[in-house]
Amino acid sequence: MVSAGGDPELRGLAQRWWDVRVEEPGWLFLPSRPADPEHLDGEIQIADATLDLRELGFRVDTDLERRRAHVTVVHSRFGDIPRDARYQVAFLALDALLGEDDVARWVGDVEVNVLTRDAHGGGELVIAAVEELRHTRDELGDDPWRLMTMEFEGGGGMIAAVRDGVRWIDRPELDLAVEITLCFPLGAEGEDIPQDVVDWLNGIDDALQAVLGDDGLVVMHSTLPPWRTVFSDLRDGDADALRRLRDYAKTLPKGKVTTARDPGWYRVGRAIG
Repeated sequence: MVSAGGDPELRGLAQRWWDVRVEEPGWLFLPSRPADPEHLDGEIQIADATLDLRELGFRVDTDLERRRAHVTVVHSRFGDIPRDARYQVAFLALDALLGEDDVARWVGDVEVNVLTRDAHGGGELVIAAVEELRHTRDELGDDPWRLMTMEFEGGGGMIAAVRDGVRWIDRPELDLAVEITLCFPLGAEGEDIPQDVVDWLNGIDDALQAVLGDDGLVVMHSTLPPWRTVFSDLRDGDADALRRLRDYAKTLPKGKVTTARDPGWYRVGRAIG
């Protein structure tokens, strides 16, 4: 097993290692630490203190709209260890309950408190909350798009669409952010954008995804007339996919391509959730 320890930069590397693995009898290859709740059946030595992990308590606030579980982890002896050590124990517990990937995929804010477990539940609360979130995503179907709008004080605004239900941990090997910016024609002053232009814009995401195939993913676009920006993610170093994308951009009005390394998809993470 190769563990990235929650670091998106290393998680992509671990995924690439796993993708080229050579299977050997008697060996199991994993790109991240899987769930193993039995790890919470013992004690841990940390910061000159001994904590019984069976005394950990959990409270979960589930955000179904953003599909995140915000977790509070409590232990009566958290006051005996520094703040950083408390969070270390909290994330070790979450990794044991869910596995590293599902912590990245579903867990939002994490808090720690010096409290007994009495008023809190066990780890099964966290597991149940994540299963509920997984069910809500499965009900979405095949990667629906979610619209977002932003209005400006002086008039006008920006419209964005994100591929709902997809997170960086679903494709951790895609660690190169690519933006294609293009210019589109507007209607006459005071009129809506012509329908043929709208139809053409609506087809760009699918056309770009067809160009990329399995080598990348279109995750978001934003529109601030007369500009449209499409956000994609590729494998850093995939020269062929990037060439195809650049060739496609040349067919677009004032098409421009910019790239930047972006493990964890931070450029679009806030919008995606």
